Amino acid sequence: MTGPTPSDPSAQPPPGERQQPPAPGPPAGGTPPASGPPAGTPSAPPPPDGPPSAGPPAGPPAGPPSGPPSAPPPTGEPPYAGPPSAAHPPPYGDPAYGNAAYGSAPSYPSAPQYGAPAEGPANPPRPLALAVRLMYLGAGLSVLNILFTALQRDAIRTELARAGRLSPSGLDAAVTATIVLGTVVGLAATGLWILNAIYNARGRAWARVLSTVLGGLAVVSTLATLSQPGGGLSRLLSILGLLIAAAVLVLIWRPESSQYYAARSGRRGF
Repeated sequence: MTGPTPSDPSAQPPPGERQQPPAPGPPAGGTPPASGPPAGTPSAPPPPDGPPSAGPPAGPPAGPPSGPPSAPPPTGEPPYAGPPSAAHPPPYGDPAYGNAAYGSAPSYPSAPQYGAPAEGPANPPRPLALAVRLMYLGAGLSVLNILFTALQRDAIRTELARAGRLSPSGLDAAVTATIVLGTVVGLAATGLWILNAIYNARGRAWARVLSTVLGGLAVVSTLATLSQPGGGLSRLLSILGLLIAAAVLVLIWRPESSQYYAARSGRRGF
């Protein structure tokens, strides 16, 4: 049995009644369309072929990157190789830092020193060293002469009483004056010996001149004393002093000593 056709007036609904839509179904004379989601809807992924694994994942998840991404090197420069190792830090001025050597300032020649005389050799030559020792020995003899003069009070009184007519009080005053004068002269001689020894050892030319003058005076005065009558320890000390003075005069004018004086005093030949 066939349904009514649309051209049949009896199949039209009466006025005022809502027409019902036709029921879905296959079109007449065709194959029903396949059921599925409309076109344009994403399809769900297919299920895995097997059951899911119950163990942990094969490896730890990838962590964050170890540092910021390095920018590409400028054109013409090598890529940055990273900071130097902490176990072997590069020294200052290493090319890794790109700086020149730190603290390596260029050296400049020092300015010449004007007016500073050369010191010369530090130690005096052997002849001058021996002369200095003899000067100290002469100072010791002067001290012994002072002591000997103080102990010879009675001998001095006898000599003064024999020389002139003096009262007892005047004789005592003359003996005291002789001893005091001998002590002062002996102390002065001791100081001069020590002074000459110190500055001759330093190579001072003026000290050699002073030693020459004083040594000559000592030789003349000693010869004058020996020409007078006398004896004992006083004469022996006078002879020793004469020999020491003569030896000092010879030694300080030796060529080796002259070179030392010239080097230490800053002038030649004196």
